[in-house]
Amino acid sequence: MDAADPNGYDHATEIGVQFRDLDTNRHVNNAVYVSYLEQGRAEYFDDVIGVSLAEAEVALARLEVEYAAPLSYGDRVTVYTRVPSLGTSSFPIETLLETDGDVAATAEATLVAFDPDSESARPLPERWRDGIARHEGLAE
Repeated sequence: MDAADPNGYDHATEIGVQFRDLDTNRHVNNAVYVSYLEQGRAEYFDDVIGVSLAEAEVALARLEVEYAAPLSYGDRVTVYTRVPSLGTSSFPIETLLETDGDVAATAEATLVAFDPDSESARPLPERWRDGIARHEGLAE
């Protein structure tokens, strides 16, 4: 995790653009931007909640991405991630992709905690709620 950015994000993940990330126009493919967002969420879970996203019982219920600029081979991308609020069983997660101080994309997603046995939503685990609230300065 790096220092916070001036836009109010307190969690950052650094990613280097690889050749495999490129499309036929030699820019990062739009689907790869989504992979960068996922990597930011994974590191947020590790660093803030202390839970591996791979083991978390959480589902991505919604994702909206606004692409602002192309990314190219060799770029260093910073993925800024924050959670502005907490619901009962879900929470929004906001992400900003930036390279060299320029915004490449912004995204808003909704994650939902679920019970794998019933495949239905369940309340957010207290460990998640406490970790996120403490990190983001949210009142509980």
